Amino acid sequence: MARGAGRTTNPKGGSMRSLLVCCLLLAALTAPAAADRGRGAIFISSLPSGADIWLDGTFVGESPILVSAVPPGHHVISVSKAGFTVQDVGVDVGSSDEPLMESVHLAATTSALRQTGSLAIRSDIVGGVVYLDGVSIGRLPVVSRRLAAGSHRVEVRAKGDSVARDVDVYPDTETVVVLHAASSAAPVVLAPVDGYLPDDAFTLVGGKLVIRYGGHKVVGHLDQRNYAVDDQPRRYDAAPTVVEGRLYLPLALLQWLVAESKK
Repeated sequence: MARGAGRTTNPKGGSMRSLLVCCLLLAALTAPAAADRGRGAIFISSLPSGADIWLDGTFVGESPILVSAVPPGHHVISVSKAGFTVQDVGVDVGSSDEPLMESVHLAATTSALRQTGSLAIRSDIVGGVVYLDGVSIGRLPVVSRRLAAGSHRVEVRAKGDSVARDVDVYPDTETVVVLHAASSAAPVVLAPVDGYLPDDAFTLVGGKLVIRYGGHKVVGHLDQRNYAVDDQPRRYDAAPTVVEGRLYLPLALLQWLVAESKK
């Protein structure tokens, strides 16, 4: 008798096994999506960027970062970077489709203040000469200059016009400052948009900027300080600016968007 003789195959049984395997695969593929329903997300940025981010004691990456599938409830974000004091921030996560925004400014330790950052200076004072800590460093604009981290005095002088401001420079971070002679005593600080908003929240095409985030819409144009916020005119002391390929906006505008997204 030949080997295998007398053995029969049950086509129906084979079909049932195939169906069972397909069902198991489908369940495995849909389980993560179902598990993520009702969870939230947190977009975490820091100044300076490149800080280590921990969520409830688990390392999740470096800032800026979007952490998704976060269970609703109270969580603790820890932000750490060499030369800076560790900061713990408590957040309450819901099930909203919009990610929760959290921006953390780290305080430098003494060792960090011995490091360097960079400073870019712009002003509408025609023919202005720039002084950094009392020393002339040339005429406007100052594209980017390496200097020690910490507080510095920036002054722009021209015939019949001058303005001076105190500016904080962070290690390994470029600070962009715009000075206007007629502005208030506070400096206009620009910050990188990608350090505060997710990449899919803004577009820049043909010099036109459009931000849709947290239920708000912001429209601006390069070299124009007039913006439209929710179709209403609003003016800031600085226009959208591109520095070394990165888009910068007034820090006040970015902080407003972050605050609004938490409401």
